[in-house]
Amino acid sequence: MIVRRMLKIWLATSFPLVLMAGCGNGHGTASGAGQAGAGGEASSETVVSDEPAPEAKCSVPTSQVIEVGQTFWHSGFEVTLADATYTPAPPGCSGEFVIAASFYNRGGGTASLDTRMLLTAAGKDYRLVGRQDDIPSVPGKRTGKGFLRFTIDDMFDATQATLLVGSAGEHSATVPLGADSPDTLRSLEPLDIVLTDSAKAGPLTFKMAGGYLRADEPARHRTLATNDLNMVLFFGISATSSENVYDDHFTLVLPDGTAVAPDLAPIELTRAGATIDDLSVAFTVDAPAEGTYKLEIGGAWGPANEWTETEVPFDIETQPQFDQ
Repeated sequence: MIVRRMLKIWLATSFPLVLMAGCGNGHGTASGAGQAGAGGEASSETVVSDEPAPEAKCSVPTSQVIEVGQTFWHSGFEVTLADATYTPAPPGCSGEFVIAASFYNRGGGTASLDTRMLLTAAGKDYRLVGRQDDIPSVPGKRTGKGFLRFTIDDMFDATQATLLVGSAGEHSATVPLGADSPDTLRSLEPLDIVLTDSAKAGPLTFKMAGGYLRADEPARHRTLATNDLNMVLFFGISATSSENVYDDHFTLVLPDGTAVAPDLAPIELTRAGATIDDLSVAFTVDAPAEGTYKLEIGGAWGPANEWTETEVPFDIETQPQFDQ
């Protein structure tokens, strides 16, 4: 009887503990969490997750097409800009400004336009972020198609946009794109020099065939320093005797009266009664380039090898496409 009474007491006192241990539907709680406290009020617990909050997705605004229709010249390329596709940037997100373009390679070898290009608006610059093949590799004297692609932010104002082409210290093109752009066009378009005069020096006659003035050297796909321009004059030589023509037989007298030697000039042997065509002489001249020039040609030619010379004067008017 004593043993049975002790067993009943042990079961009565242990069974509530078993029930309490099985409560909570299998979910553990912090000490006293969700239970009545000493004062009879339930306590609370804040759970902080280590996972980052999901980022809000950027909306995709409707793109706009902006008519550009401008051309600039740089680094041996003639670049014609067609329409631009403008996708505005939602607040805190990025947009795009993409200009379709054709690239005419005025040089003789395959090349790509390689220079700094910036899209600027309201005092802020946006760098070129081209994808693969946006800027094409173009064979000499051929045209390729591509894009000028810029990533923009929500501060970009397309009506104020301007394209800047060129690195510091060299000639740069400025192309206004927006209707309210504060900039004027500086295209760097080459100037064709109309020059058809003939000049006789002893047994040689030099027939001029025009020329050009430009800010780059297409053969090298190189743009000149800001203060320099490239002048090239074309001509042919007719002769009544065999004579040697050397590069130091050519001199260019500048508008201020000083003279420069050629960067490139022909070395030829003439023959009596024959004409040599498609010759050229190249000079580096100062920018701006307006004024009167004289091409002087002279050498020891003729039966007595006496010095004889001639000159071809010509004028260059103000060229705002080069002015800095």
